[in-house]
Amino acid sequence: MKRISRAEAREKLFLARTYYRPIVLGEDDGPSGSRIAGAFPRCFEAGAPKCLRCGKLLDYFLTIEADVVGPDIANERALSVFACADANCRLESIGLAAEPPSVVAITHQPSPRSVGEPGRRLLRGHLRKERIHERFGSSRVEQSKLGGPPYWIQTSIAGDEKEAQARGLSFLLQINELELDEFTTNAGFWGGEVYLFTRMNPATGLPTLEDGRVAWNYT
Repeated sequence: MKRISRAEAREKLFLARTYYRPIVLGEDDGPSGSRIAGAFPRCFEAGAPKCLRCGKLLDYFLTIEADVVGPDIANERALSVFACADANCRLESIGLAAEPPSVVAITHQPSPRSVGEPGRRLLRGHLRKERIHERFGSSRVEQSKLGGPPYWIQTSIAGDEKEAQARGLSFLLQINELELDEFTTNAGFWGGEVYLFTRMNPATGLPTLEDGRVAWNYT
């Protein structure tokens, strides 16, 4: 593909949704930026969030910042995902409409990672052409990715996308746990897809890093 502008890339990823960017693991962890597993960002040192179902502390899963989504979407913000390790809580909150959720996305200022076990950096790859399911309009790309439409393992929760749109949310990215299995077990996931929807900017139609909601689908 010829070199395209940042605006053209955003249009292909989030408006036309005809392209996506792979999300891949870096070789090590970084002191800040987008990352998965390991120690949570320093801004949560005062206390990780608690599960609204069982009251236990949630486990840290990942952080997304401008290095993956781009500065225009991040707008000097970061978003971290935490999940309850309790199987009952997780099974009761698979979809976006589940209340209260046991997998949460929290917007915060970019923050260095805390002291603790290292995780791995998350990196974005080059634009790739989407493969669209003709019947459902969803993606056929199962891997971790930014933009495009989501890949639904179970079409029974594909209606979550319409639910999200009705709430003013837009699909941002998905994480394939089978690719990242070694680094997602600390958050209690069991091999599936994690979908992140965020508030859509009504002026641009693009997702932001605000008001994140998480859906989870397993094989």
